[in-house]
Amino acid sequence: HPLIVINGDILTRVNFREMLEFHEEHAAHMTVAVRQHEFRVPYGVIETEGVAIKDITEKPMIRHSVNAGIYVLNPEVCALIPADQPYDMTELIAQLVIDNRLVVSFPVKDYWLDIGQSSDYEKAQEDLLSGKV
Repeated sequence: HPLIVINGDILTRVNFREMLEFHEEHAAHMTVAVRQHEFRVPYGVIETEGVAIKDITEKPMIRHSVNAGIYVLNPEVCALIPADQPYDMTELIAQLVIDNRLVVSFPVKDYWLDIGQSSDYEKAQEDLLSGKV
């Protein structure tokens, strides 16, 4: 059976059953939960070719899918993790991709917060008190 692994500093309401079903539907070796993260660049961004300016975008919004720290792993994938040294999930993802094993992204739309920073931890406490979580 696949294993669900979650980083210890994540507070979420993600539906793990849906994530597991998604993993199985896609016959993936590994599923990585992803969140949309966006930020506004506070300046005009210049595109150049050499020294020539080709375009300028004033204060653009940048959007990326980011690792949400929740994973589904097939048992055979766990065998790739070295037992005698530290090994990050990002290393495992990269190795699986290199090995042409299917790694899929599961979009998290439910509540999710990384509480590794003190300001995020305070926000988590506010969210708990307000009933968001």
